[in-house]
Amino acid sequence: MELMLTGRNFSAKEAEQWGLVNRIVGEGEGQVVKEAVDLAQKIASKGQIAVQATKEMINAAGELPLTEGVRFERRLFFGLFSTNDKQEVYKYSRPISLLAPVAPFPTQSAMAADSTARFLVPVGEPRALPCETAMKLPAQDLFTNYVHNIHVIPGKIDLERFKSALSKAVARYPHKAGRLRREGDDWKIDLTDSPIPVLVSWIAPNPSELSESYPFPNDFNIQPDNLTQPFFNSEDCSKIFVTGDATDPLLGFKLTIWENGTAIGISWCHACSDAYSMWEFTRCLSAYYVDLDAPESALPLAPSFYRHFFRSPFSRGPEASDLTENFLPRMPHLAKDYELTSLWQKYEAQEAITNQVQLRLSGESLEKMFNEAKEADPSTSGGVKITVHDALSAYLIKALHKSQGKPMHTVILILN
Repeated sequence: MELMLTGRNFSAKEAEQWGLVNRIVGEGEGQVVKEAVDLAQKIASKGQIAVQATKEMINAAGELPLTEGVRFERRLFFGLFSTNDKQEVYKYSRPISLLAPVAPFPTQSAMAADSTARFLVPVGEPRALPCETAMKLPAQDLFTNYVHNIHVIPGKIDLERFKSALSKAVARYPHKAGRLRREGDDWKIDLTDSPIPVLVSWIAPNPSELSESYPFPNDFNIQPDNLTQPFFNSEDCSKIFVTGDATDPLLGFKLTIWENGTAIGISWCHACSDAYSMWEFTRCLSAYYVDLDAPESALPLAPSFYRHFFRSPFSRGPEASDLTENFLPRMPHLAKDYELTSLWQKYEAQEAITNQVQLRLSGESLEKMFNEAKEADPSTSGGVKITVHDALSAYLIKALHKSQGKPMHTVILILN
């Protein structure tokens, strides 16, 4: 203010002390030019793309709010990791300990049969959510359990190739390398880029046990828990997080390998995405395993990470509140929160009065149902899309109707 009110001149030394100039060069003809050239040569020796990004970041800093500025900086920072400059820096400048993998995968010769080892697979450079530190979860997604799937493939899996494919796949789904966190009634996934735990187990089954459906006695898609449990990573993906201090990984694997086959057990936390997302991720992992440089056209569509947050039905007026109250008793698992002990008590009570029916349908049967449903519903000609799942649901409702001898007026589909 003094300078503006008095209009006085100030010296170069004062300007340096106040931070208005970067440096003062010595006196003498050509000294300023020499200093400028030296500085320019030093800047030119750095990575050109990094220098350009730094200038862009600094120029934008004065025009952006703090939050947007930090996001812009992170976006530029992660973008630089895909350049050749980054590879050169890592080759010559980074400490060797940072370059080493978290843990090398073993070879079969390094482990005895019927033995198990645990390894961590580092995540590749994130290809999504580069400017975010956390992802908020809507309440309707908070099924705090794991979805477990097993894929049995012929032959021994290539462990090093699997590790590289997994690293690339998780880079497209970076929230699966995060950790759940609770803030009051809100839940988030911190994008921590944590390594993915993988158990590798070699087994030597009795030759008499081997069959086309090994390691299971039949080729049903759904197998009893007592048969599937040994093929999942229960060491890492075991607890249900209710306290908010969640340290469990959101994704884990167990590879069970025998002489002529491999069982890939996937444990996928449902809290951050459903079983359909798990299926898409598995397709992505498979595509990368076949071709580590798989083009975008060979991969499933990249996830959008868009989450829809529903307003409370009680905030939408008396009519919506009455409708909600009417259906709450039929959907307690979706409408209420329970403590873990109470939840399991209710689950066990429901299991005691539930009859489980297993149906086995061939692909040909499903296709026949689908075609009959399309022919029976004239609305399909108007653009209404009927899926195979719709046809199967209609079949089950009709079967229940006939077996019970009375009409079914309400059917609740929990999981498909």
